[in-house]
Amino acid sequence: MSKSLRDLGPLELDALRELGNIGAGHAASALSRMLGATVTIDVPRVSVVSVERVPELLGGPERVMAGVYMRVFGDVPCRILCFFPEESVQGLLDLLMPSAGMRVEGLDAAAQSALKELGNILGCNYLNAAARFLGLQFIPSVPALAVDMVGGIITEAVVDMGEREVDAVFIENQFRARGVPPVSGHLILIPEAGAAEPLLKALMRQSGA
Repeated sequence: MSKSLRDLGPLELDALRELGNIGAGHAASALSRMLGATVTIDVPRVSVVSVERVPELLGGPERVMAGVYMRVFGDVPCRILCFFPEESVQGLLDLLMPSAGMRVEGLDAAAQSALKELGNILGCNYLNAAARFLGLQFIPSVPALAVDMVGGIITEAVVDMGEREVDAVFIENQFRARGVPPVSGHLILIPEAGAAEPLLKALMRQSGA
């Protein structure tokens, strides 16, 4: 029987949270360079949840958000989703381009490209941190953007994963930069079938368990 993220013990969960802290630091530095302004990220909250609970945690399945999606290959095949609510989208775009009054449903091509790049930076910096911290290889795909109800985005991301119970690493981030309100962003990492086991083993090694 293959192991799942629910098999994480206290020491492995601590290692996972430490990985979240490292990833947030790397992402904040990368965003600062991209935006030309100092960006900080509050200590992220990291938890393991059922994928079925993700829409509820993001405000309900019918809430419209921008979601950046990547497939990840390598030692731990998985999917990564970065979610940005409408108010956060406006805050992020205010750092990049004039976007007064822009709604998440009406993003133009330039704004969509900027959001994909932001999601790519967030996801890839967490992956790079995991690669160094755990000694694993992660190969991300080109990011795709969807602006839709949360429930629909999640369903589309996991539709080919079968009927098995699917767990995810849920990371809540709060970005801060001068001149804009705090910006929320959520990163969800969903291991594919059997992929949780190498992640668990790496976390056990790192934690000394």
